[in-house]
This record gives sequence, C-alpha cells and structure tokens, in this order.
Amino acid sequence: MLDDTGEQLRLYAQYHLKAAQKILEENYPQANFEHLGSGGFGDVFLDKNNPTLVYKICGSDSYAPNFNIDLDADRAKRLDDEIVNLKLLGKKGLGPLVYPDKLVKTSNYYIIVMERVSFDEGGIEAIPKDQRQKYAETLYAFFLEHNKMFPSDSDVVWDKENLNFVILDGGALRQADYGQPAERALLDRLIKRSLSL
Repeated sequence: MLDDTGEQLRLYAQYHLKAAQKILEENYPQANFEHLGSGGFGDVFLDKNNPTLVYKICGSDSYAPNFNIDLDADRAKRLDDEIVNLKLLGKKGLGPLVYPDKLVKTSNYYIIVMERVSFDEGGIEAIPKDQRQKYAETLYAFFLEHNKMFPSDSDVVWDKENLNFVILDGGALRQADYGQPAERALLDRLIKRSLSL
C-alpha cells in the first residue's frame, strides 16, 4: 500500500499526463494519442492514427501537473538546442527526423514532432562488433565535426527498421571542446560504452 506521499505523487503524475494529452489533442485534433513514456525533459506520445510519428511535450517542469507556468530562459534555450540537435542528427541519419512544420512553441510548453524509431533496448549487443565499430567511427567523426556537441547521457539505440544506430535524445547533447585531449578521450569512452565495444 502506498503511503500518502506516494499516492499524492501518483495522482500528480496522472493529472500531469492528462493535461499533456489534452494539450496535444487541442493542437493536433486529427491524432489519437497513446503515452509511451516520460523523462526528465518531457512526455512522449505515439499517434495511433499515424504510428510513424511521436510527439514530445515539454513544459516548465517535467512534473508540473499542468502547463500554465512559463518556461524559464534556461529551459527554453535547452529545448531550442534540443530541436537544433535533433534536426542535425536526423539530417545526418544519426537520429530521428524532426518535422518543423508540426512544431508548437508557446511560453508554457514545446511540442516536438519526430519520426518514431523502433528499437530493441538490448539489440546493440546482437549487432556484429565490426558494424558497431564502424558506427562508432561515424559518430566520433560527427561529434568532432560539430565541435560543440557532446553525447553525455544520450541514448544510442539500434533502429530495427532502418538497420542503423541512432541517438534519440537531442536534449542530452552538451557543449564540448575537442581541442582538449581529456574531452576527446571521454568522447571515445562514451561512444565505446554506448555501443558495447
């Protein structure tokens, strides 16, 4: 049995998800939404009418029960950065495609619409090591080319449909200076760890 605090958190989370779904339905009335998951930077929903798309809604606080609080400047900048990063990753085939024409930005929330990636969480280790090594080299070159990007805790997953590795979380990319040997070495370790090399 949950104590009062646990029950309050559960009810709070339910209210938050209902508010998120309501906002999505108001902005995209043609869609039929199903909640896929939540994280520190938002909630992700699938459009059951078009299962090739997912919608990520991000508010001022991941756990705010409704979306009526203005985003602070730092969170808005991080969301803008995430959109830029996702677009860049998608263009390079290293992440899901983002649909800028479907983007909604208000002072209270952002909605990012992107391609759904069908992935197997344990699938990376089933991919031949030479293929993982080749992708690691591609990823390493990408981050060196885009000197200010660093994968920190981004999720690298195996896209089962497109048979490729992709990064799902553009918001987890951070600034870096690859002129510094320590940051270059850390990049190498992170990529190898993500790809089980």
